Amino acid sequence: VPTIYSVLSGMSFEGTTYVALLILFTAGGAIFLWHDQMLEDVPNASKLVSATIYTYLLKTVGTVLSLVAVLSLVLGMILGSGMEGWVMPLIMLAYGLLLMWSTQEDLPGGPVFKSSPIAAVLPKPAAPRKKAVASKSKKPAATKRRKTVKRKATKKRKK
Repeated sequence: VPTIYSVLSGMSFEGTTYVALLILFTAGGAIFLWHDQMLEDVPNASKLVSATIYTYLLKTVGTVLSLVAVLSLVLGMILGSGMEGWVMPLIMLAYGLLLMWSTQEDLPGGPVFKSSPIAAVLPKPAAPRKKAVASKSKKPAATKRRKTVKRKATKKRKK
């Protein structure tokens, strides 16, 4: 966020700020990969519960972030503060919309994150079944033969 803010607003930070951000992103990536490796040993049912909670958390955060950003932009225009503070709400709106889009469930191509545990565990939906149309004209030949054999066996027992 600080890097995008500095680019869009035209102000630059000192070199130490960018080095600190680089170290922060490197540490975050290393921690992510470490936890991803540890997650390999967790059963699928446990992955499904945590992935569902995480997905709905991201969906909620994205929705709230988008609403607050739009509200901030609209109130800034209505109250006459001009477009001085448009950069941060616009960045937050973009992040909120990205979170909302990435957690959609009903996408035409399937889920966005196909390798996530929730997508790997959920069963694929079954194809809709066609209803059989009952014909009143004739029964299948196998059913006729069974009834004929049963009738003959009943007649032989009676004799």
